[in-house]
Formats: sequence, structure tokens, C-alpha cells
Amino acid sequence: MRITKIDRKQNLIELIPETPEDLLHLERFIEEHDIVAGIASRKEKSEESKAVRKTFFAELEVLSKQYEPTKQVLRVTGKILHASIETALHASQSLAIELNKKVRIKKQKLYEWQIERIKSSAKKLAIAFILLDDENALIGMLSESNYKILYEIHSPKQSKEFASEEWKKQYYTNIMKALENLQAEAFIVAGPGFWKDELVELLEEKKAKVLKCSASSATRSAIKELLKSTLLKKLASDARLILEHELLEELLKEIARDGLVAYASDAELAVLSGAASKLLVSENFLAENREKAIQLIELAEQSKAKVYIFGSEASKQLDALGGIACFLRFRIQR
Repeated sequence: MRITKIDRKQNLIELIPETPEDLLHLERFIEEHDIVAGIASRKEKSEESKAVRKTFFAELEVLSKQYEPTKQVLRVTGKILHASIETALHASQSLAIELNKKVRIKKQKLYEWQIERIKSSAKKLAIAFILLDDENALIGMLSESNYKILYEIHSPKQSKEFASEEWKKQYYTNIMKALENLQAEAFIVAGPGFWKDELVELLEEKKAKVLKCSASSATRSAIKELLKSTLLKKLASDARLILEHELLEELLKEIARDGLVAYASDAELAVLSGAASKLLVSENFLAENREKAIQLIELAEQSKAKVYIFGSEASKQLDALGGIACFLRFRIQR
């Protein structure tokens, strides 16, 4: 997702969806009565009574929306408020939000938590890759369509300085030193055989986000295999998912040790008391208790609390805690 404009005074945001996941984020972001502007088309009869499809700019008041995964479009249906061609105002019209095409969305009220949610969906993880076997390791950074090799490390396997087990230890030490120089948020470790397993263990000991996958070799040609991997595409678009799971994990740890957290009705009380530093709300809670949820979110934002709306699998676990929870600045009287 590329954000091109945010106008808080006008409650307006302009953006360009770049992946199918971006369209799913937009499906949740766009609500009934929002005004969506973009390119639409419709068939109209010409003077010769032939149906001609006309493409035009339109502003619609949203009545419904549906993501169509097979066509990779988000179809928004609503009433025409403005059009660049002559057409009946308030007539029904659909508009297809497509990949790599700009769309403008004007809300009745644009909340900070909605802006943060769109910004987090636009963020992509900095992903490092390590391709290795017993002789060589290639280390670099990956995007969804490109890569850059930053280090090539040769194992000291043939060196007379090292005994059979010592060279392995030195090899992994050299790789870990190189990885420390990268500002990576996640790592993909790949290669033939079992050489990647020990490196995965070392990274996990450092609490790093690691995904392991197979590759036919530890050469440059194998990087193309990673670029085609659905694993990479998922990881590149899952910054929000990872954030939600980290917050939930931290919440559950604090609940287990009776730490500075609250959930369900206690979380609502914490927000009203100004005690919340982070507020977590599930999509279900927001949908089923919208008026109350919006009021709590606004109060939390007024007290400078960070607000997170959960929409991933972590949302189900938050629902089990009442759909709302928060981290506290101080304990509240129950």
C-alpha cells in the first residue's frame, strides 16, 4: 500500500493498493456512507441505440463493498454524488478498486487509529535472506520482486587451522556477525540439507523472527526460488499480523503474572480512568459494539494511548478475553 495523501481536516486519504492483501485491508477500512472517488465505467445507449461502455471519474457514497479475489479487485457499490460525464445523480453505480491505481476515500470522520492501521498495512518488513550449505553462505536483503547480496561467506571447511567441529562453529560465528550488521526485522534461512537448521536455532535464541525453507543450492540462482516463494509474499505483507501476535503474547504474559494489564469490562474502566497506555480492540468488538467502541477509542486517543484494531488470527484470542484489552500506566480500582 502506498499512501499519497492524508488530510485530517477533510477526513480524506488517497492511496494506491499494490498487493491483494492491500485490497483486503481496504475492504475493512471502507465503511458505509464513506465517499470513494476513482475511475468507473457503465454502458450507455448511443444515438444509434448501441450500448457503449463509457469510462469516467466518479464519487460514490458507499452502500456496499466486496473483494473479488479471482479478479483481484475490490468492488464498491453506491450512489453517484459527482461524475465527469452527464449521468443521473444518486443513480446506483459500482467502482472497481484495482491494484496500482489511485483511490480517494473521504470519511465522515477519519480517526487516528484508522490512519495508523492503514500506515501499518503500508509498512513492509525488512527481510534478510541466508542461503547456505557446507561451503558457502550468501546473505542479503529481499523485497517482493528484488534482492541485494551484501555478504558472501566461505566456510573454513578446508582450512588446516580448524578441526572438524571447530570450522562449523567458526562458520556460523562469521554468518551471525554479518547478520548483526543488517537492520532486518525477519530472516528467511534456506539451503539444501540440514545446514540451515543450526543457524535457525541460533537466530531463534536471539528472539529473531525466522522462517526456514528449502532451496536446491546456496547459489545466486537459488535466490530466484525465494522470490517466487509464497512464503516471502506472505511475510512481506504480514508486518501487521506479526505486530498483533507480539502484542497478544505480551498481554497474555502480563495476565499470567498479574501485571499492568486489564481486559473485558476492566479494560473499559481503565480507558475511562485514563489509565490505558495501549488499547487493543478486536474487529468483532468494534462491529458489534460500534458506538461504545468508538467512544472508548476516542477517549484512549485523547489520553495519548496507542490504539490497535486486531483483524488477524490474534483477534480470535482477543475475543476470548472480551474483545478489548489494554496495557496500563497504573493500576485501577476495580
